[in-house]
Amino acid sequence: MKILVIASADSHLKWCYTVAKKISSGGEVDIFAPSDTGHDVDYSILENMGIKHPFTSAPLEELSKIYQFGSYHAIVTILTERLFSRLHSLLSLWVETSGTKRRPALVTGFPGITMKLVGVLPKRQGADVICVNTLKDLKEANQLASALGLDDVHVSSGYPFASDLPKAKYPIVTPNRGRKIVFTTQPHWPGKLEERLYILEQLVRGAWMYPNDKFVIKLRLQEGKKSVHHERYHYEAIMPQVKLLRPSNLHFAYGPISDIFSDADMHITLSSTSAIESIAMGVPTSIIGDFGPHDGYGVHHFIGSNMIQNIDVALSSGANEPAHDWLMMNGFSPESSLSNAIDAINAFHGVQSECSECAPVKPLFYVDSNFKYEFWPKYSRKNPSRLKVRKRKRARMASFIKQIIPYGLVKPTFRLAKKMKIVG
Repeated sequence: MKILVIASADSHLKWCYTVAKKISSGGEVDIFAPSDTGHDVDYSILENMGIKHPFTSAPLEELSKIYQFGSYHAIVTILTERLFSRLHSLLSLWVETSGTKRRPALVTGFPGITMKLVGVLPKRQGADVICVNTLKDLKEANQLASALGLDDVHVSSGYPFASDLPKAKYPIVTPNRGRKIVFTTQPHWPGKLEERLYILEQLVRGAWMYPNDKFVIKLRLQEGKKSVHHERYHYEAIMPQVKLLRPSNLHFAYGPISDIFSDADMHITLSSTSAIESIAMGVPTSIIGDFGPHDGYGVHHFIGSNMIQNIDVALSSGANEPAHDWLMMNGFSPESSLSNAIDAINAFHGVQSECSECAPVKPLFYVDSNFKYEFWPKYSRKNPSRLKVRKRKRARMASFIKQIIPYGLVKPTFRLAKKMKIVG
């Protein structure tokens, strides 16, 4: 069974590749990373996601010239709205012009914890199989689809990168007796410099308090690398701003997160999808509660999990075992399994084999006939060159200003640049 992965951001590639490997049953997997997304993709980023596999990178327009769609059982993809629309158009055009009687199933999903489905689910319409992570998400997705008049094509697949990892009972580890404590970072949460410095200070204080324990700060990407989420204050870069000496038992680390967790005794994070992996591996996991349970940092997702703690409490008392009911509704139920997605793909091909013609590609939700506003898909389908060069220059200049100017001065500086006609 041959599967084609189309994604470019690090977490998107991880989800798509993991799903592709599992549904291919040992078959061939090809990876295509569109070069027109603005994300950095290289082998170091793939290896950091635990992916050791060759890939091809080119503009999405070249896709049909590089791959023969008819040779694939499924296309597993997560893309931006604009590129997903373009992929949808390329596949539709191939179906119309090739005379094929069989096409691959188009499969998509969500690379991590889903906070608000209402904003992202309609953008995935057009796929044959939409995987949601949890039973809670499945209920919300089907209600939303019904209300919007969309097809019910959602399955609860669990978290594919964590669902088959071995689960173990939470060990009890005494503080300052050789524990390995891992803190995993989020690229955009928390967003304030002072909040990130607060977290670092708490970890530094903990490392000084428990000198026999090893503290590891697991970073997502090297500083400056571009992904789906921009990291404004890289933890390793701001470490010198912490007003405490850095202890010798505190380290920064990169690499596959499963390797970091393999011998960890505790995991501390702020609403990161990495918490799902550590829970699955039986690593005691604590969600930082120092900033409160508000939804701004996604901590609200873990309300009822029994895992929200202040950092100093977690370090001194250990992480709490997650609540069973919360686990069942949030990706760890036997009903949340990737086998549901495999069954849906097989059902699609079963229906297709009974028809004399190729199954048409499902329609998109955001199209011109439904909405008067000119969404990105309109530009990508009809004429990408309609995006004015001045708009692209303005976006690049705005991004540059945000990187070099303090946050409070970004808007005034940008207004001045616009007034001076530096940006359009």
